Amino acid sequence: MARQLLGLLILSSVLLCVVAQSLGPNRLTCGKRRVKTIHLVHNGIDAKPGHWPWHAAIFHRKGDQMDYACGGSIIDENTILTAAHCVFLVNGLLPVSRISVHLGRVHLKEVSEFVQEHTVQELIVHPGYNSSRFVNDIALIKLTGSITMSEFVQPVCLWTMDKNQELIVGKTGTLVGFGLNEQDVVSEQLKQASIGVVDALTCIKSDRLSFANQLTAEMFCGGGQSNVSACNGDSGGGLFFNVEGKWFVRGVVSFIPVRQRTGLCDPSKYTAYADVAKYLGWIDQYIDRRVLVFDTDELEVDYEEKLPLFNLNTCGTMSETVLANGQPAPLPWLGFVLTKENKVKCVELIANATLAKWKERQQAVGSEKLKLFNMESCGQNVVEPRGTGSITLIPWIGTLKIVENPVKQNTVPDGLVVLINERYALTSANVFRPDVQWLWVQFGGYVESDSGDNCWDADGTTICRPKTHRIAVERIIVHPQYNRTGYTDDIALVQLATPADVSQPHVQPICLPILDEVRSYAVSSMATVTFGLAHGSFITSKVDRTRFVPPAECQRRWNGMALRLQIERTKQCNLMVRDSQNECYPVMPGFPLHTTQQLLGEQRHFLRGLLALRPELCSSYYPAIYTDVDVYLDWILDSMDERLGTSKL
Repeated sequence: MARQLLGLLILSSVLLCVVAQSLGPNRLTCGKRRVKTIHLVHNGIDAKPGHWPWHAAIFHRKGDQMDYACGGSIIDENTILTAAHCVFLVNGLLPVSRISVHLGRVHLKEVSEFVQEHTVQELIVHPGYNSSRFVNDIALIKLTGSITMSEFVQPVCLWTMDKNQELIVGKTGTLVGFGLNEQDVVSEQLKQASIGVVDALTCIKSDRLSFANQLTAEMFCGGGQSNVSACNGDSGGGLFFNVEGKWFVRGVVSFIPVRQRTGLCDPSKYTAYADVAKYLGWIDQYIDRRVLVFDTDELEVDYEEKLPLFNLNTCGTMSETVLANGQPAPLPWLGFVLTKENKVKCVELIANATLAKWKERQQAVGSEKLKLFNMESCGQNVVEPRGTGSITLIPWIGTLKIVENPVKQNTVPDGLVVLINERYALTSANVFRPDVQWLWVQFGGYVESDSGDNCWDADGTTICRPKTHRIAVERIIVHPQYNRTGYTDDIALVQLATPADVSQPHVQPICLPILDEVRSYAVSSMATVTFGLAHGSFITSKVDRTRFVPPAECQRRWNGMALRLQIERTKQCNLMVRDSQNECYPVMPGFPLHTTQQLLGEQRHFLRGLLALRPELCSSYYPAIYTDVDVYLDWILDSMDERLGTSKL
């Protein structure tokens, strides 16, 4: 969405009823996608039709043609929110006849049946707008006619919650637009990018010349990772946040520092946004106030979406069959839970239903990333016996090696990763250091075994280690909001250069809890992993009530330390495992916390957390802290490239 300071850049260039667009006389729906896809947000990737139905493309007439100029956001049936400089010339407002607003557009040059084009009736610019200082850079566009709401055109919610900017610092929103791409030309395809909000002081320190005299209390700053930011043409577009399933617009793109002598954006810099929450009182005068009403007990259920879950052609039909003893057949919708020999039959019914649902979701439009996961085989902890004994290996654990630390027999790994598919693994971001070049990942244990199986005698028992499997590291994607000091958003994705050989039983991915049906928060289903007693092996230990520490209590315990940790919403905590000598088994960042769930008739392991921090000493008070993977499932999916191989299903 962007490319690379002097000066500043204006960023122009069933039964009951089906819920309708209006939920009643006092409320309008907003911020809800109508296209049924999985949530996919990624830095600079193409946006899907209907994914951002509130984005508006604003065109300016130049001569005989309309040129793309800015972005905007639909906020009611005839109002577009944008930046003031998008509708302003040096000598005043643009004539409304020179502006056209396109809705539902995801490609600038391709015609689509779901795109709507609207003329403009009125421009409303904030009375305090100052074009020289970008102060109050916010405006409303009133359309001549009403917008026809559809799957591809919907309003976004205005931010009616607490307007304290400290509450969004460190949070990640999504920026959408047609701004300049890496080639410094307007992107023909609508792009979306993850943008993290930073505090004003951080923003000013990053570029005092640009921000010190420009940033006001009605603005905030944000930036992406890997030189991803707003750029020319993204002006006026919204920065959107998902809050409890609804999308809210909190920012309007205003300005960004420019590269020297180019007049083009510098993507390594932060972008300044007009804070929509600070202007709600002004906006309120000109919009349909029903979009501001959220305090309702009415459930917003899309019954049309849920109808395919039910077969109305056959449900509720009673059997005419009579049993041999003359008794009527049992009601066909009643089932019994069997605990002995017939248990497998019940499991198979559930397993087939889960598998069918998974296949259906994989084929849904916009769910391409789900094809990266093979739910038929993930999370199977298979230990392959060799000789008369075997070494305990966990097939999804890999060890990271660095250039500065060449692999030697019996060396401790430099870091750990957890394999989630053939091309990607997860780990804690704090494993990585900027001064280190990561060389490869090794699966099959952390002790090297290049020449086939490695066996030895242990008290008369032959113990064997399978051949290790090395893969070069292609790329490391650290969460954009990772903070090394506070271990915030401590998660990273490791992209492998070549696919892992999952045909080997000791190289297998763990499952991710993408389906609600297999997501468990029960403490009894949790287990942690540590280094094992046999060199190169690992130990899995169940989490019980004596080891589990609730997040609030964990926060309280760690508050006594110098570290400022945010534990309660993004972390899981457990006391470390002790051996027979009451010493803690060794661990290091990246070790997994997993849950065990029934899937397709067998026990599977699902990734629940990644070890971020442990107490320096073997403590019975301070627990080890794990990054909660569930919180980051969207980010994980967003960051994976669906073109890098697919699973069988």
